[in-house]
Amino acid sequence: MQSHPLGLLYRGATWDEQLLTAHQRYIDRLRTLGKLGAAGAVEAPDDLLGIVIFKPIPRVEAQHLLRDDPAVQAGVLRVDFHAWWSSDHVLHW
Repeated sequence: MQSHPLGLLYRGATWDEQLLTAHQRYIDRLRTLGKLGAAGAVEAPDDLLGIVIFKPIPRVEAQHLLRDDPAVQAGVLRVDFHAWWSSDHVLHW
């Protein structure tokens, strides 16, 4: 079993869809750097918009990485962190 930092992304107090493009570029950069296991939008009945599952890195590192997301910095997205436990090699890395 491995623990992965899991970020749940919610609509923030200063919602502005235009900053979601910057958010997507930032997530793509994290993927290129090899930090992400999976990320994407979700359909939910509330303000939950997406998830970000990190590879097994320290939770504090994942928190710092998402804190630097332009949409999080602007208050467009709000992050709620959890630990996601999975069997080894559930995701493709």
